[in-house]
Amino acid sequence: MSSTVNNIRIFLSYCWFNTEQANKIFDDLRITGINISRDIFDAPYHTNLLDYMKGIKSHHYAITLISDSYLKSQNCMREVVELMKNGDYIKKILPIILPDADIINQDVRRKYITFWNCKQKEISEKIQNEKELTMIEDLNEEKKLIDDIYEHIGPFLRELKDRQLMTFDQIINENYKPLFDFIGFENTDLFVNAIKIIDIEDDEQQQIALTDLMENNRKNYLAYNINALAAQKKKKYNLALHNYEKSISLNSEDAIVNYNLALLLDTHFLKNTKKPKNIMKKRSNLLQTTIGSIME
Repeated sequence: MSSTVNNIRIFLSYCWFNTEQANKIFDDLRITGINISRDIFDAPYHTNLLDYMKGIKSHHYAITLISDSYLKSQNCMREVVELMKNGDYIKKILPIILPDADIINQDVRRKYITFWNCKQKEISEKIQNEKELTMIEDLNEEKKLIDDIYEHIGPFLRELKDRQLMTFDQIINENYKPLFDFIGFENTDLFVNAIKIIDIEDDEQQQIALTDLMENNRKNYLAYNINALAAQKKKKYNLALHNYEKSISLNSEDAIVNYNLALLLDTHFLKNTKKPKNIMKKRSNLLQTTIGSIME
């Protein structure tokens, strides 16, 4: 069964130590119009971070950037635990393996189990030595999380080692095609080509490739969104505006395209336009469409 970008939400789970790789994945998938959630954009100031991390369960899929730092992070492993509370979690998880996480090796897997067992002992000792009641309550909460992680880390790693996984370099070199195929997107070829095109450094060669893309996808609103994002990246804001509006004329209900256009108007046109009220009205309508699409 094929899927569209309209009805698929992906959660990006990663350790901040691997921000560079997370940036690459987020930027590439955003080009395709895929709805991908990430903490620095979807958990603004004053967000309850525990609630945000629990929100991983409400997404259709979760890309997990598995690294040594990830497997030793309480916050990252909290997200894994939340995922594993769903019985069919393995169908939702999209693991990408970084070089320092050799989880195929049994000794390496044992290392992580031992790591969290040591954390259990450390937190138990802290609780025993703590006299302040408030601190004891905090430590007990932390112990509960560490116990949960220790309980799940072994099964999680065993499940991963039995799967055909891909490294970060492999998934980038294949322009995410295995990931798109697993989800079942109906526009996989368009997405793969879009990511290839965005990586072209020569402006003239990139424009030729974009022109060919548009010639083959005249009736596909996502192609115009891709063209708009490419133009925006080159700071060609009027061209981006034209392509977003063309995209919306073909599909006015896509939340991501509406959001992209609203953001473009907000950041590059409101301060410069001679008719700010008209632009504001358009932006307001776009945001209402975006919110309506997400709430459905």
